[in-house]
Amino acid sequence: MSNILLTRALYSSYFLIASCFMIMFPQKLLASDGFSGQMLKTLVVNFLANKGMESHPAININKKFPACSSPLAIFPMFKGWSTVEVVCTENGNDWKVLVRTRAQLSDSKNSIEPVVSGKNLAIVVTKSLSKGHLITEKDIQVVKAKKRIGTGTFRNKIDLIGRKLKTNISVGFPVRSRHLEPNWVISSGDQIEIVKAGNMFNVSVIGIALQNGQRGEKIKVKNISSEKTLVARIINEKKVSINANTIGN
Repeated sequence: MSNILLTRALYSSYFLIASCFMIMFPQKLLASDGFSGQMLKTLVVNFLANKGMESHPAININKKFPACSSPLAIFPMFKGWSTVEVVCTENGNDWKVLVRTRAQLSDSKNSIEPVVSGKNLAIVVTKSLSKGHLITEKDIQVVKAKKRIGTGTFRNKIDLIGRKLKTNISVGFPVRSRHLEPNWVISSGDQIEIVKAGNMFNVSVIGIALQNGQRGEKIKVKNISSEKTLVARIINEKKVSINANTIGN
């Protein structure tokens, strides 16, 4: 008897907590043939939008999920909404699924914000793109990240327009060189000019490329004079650009 009472208490506590996160669906969404991935994606997007968040749930829209005759509940995971747990609250049919949402507040507190100048610039895709897609201007936008997002990113749209993807990219993610079919403008071993354009002067030295690179990408180069290894951004097939305080001997 005590075990039965304990079980009932646990269920009661669960549903009390879950009620804060319930989503009530139209009856047609509770059909016996279950939910499609597209249905769940739309429900998660709408749920987070009501909380003031923009999201892009990573759900296969063609996947089928079991039916649930009771409302679904959505819970935050890992102390945030970037991943959520969608739970069927039907007694005896308690299936659940984790969904990565990439949720962000729909205001100026977003981790990235559209800009066209400044530091830590990157180019992200405005919609999910598939392998083999040729990038157009409408597919991408320049943003400023509030923290470093790694290497292999691009700063100028012109470096990406017309390029072919060799892998899928999800909406909001930065385009990196590894996502693109190779289009080397500099090859490892090429002699190049390493430059820094200042307000009052230009500084340049001769160097050697230590990596293959695409236009707009950062690669390692060597200053022949000092034999110092540097990281530089490719301007064209003969020239790379670096910070002024790293160009000297």
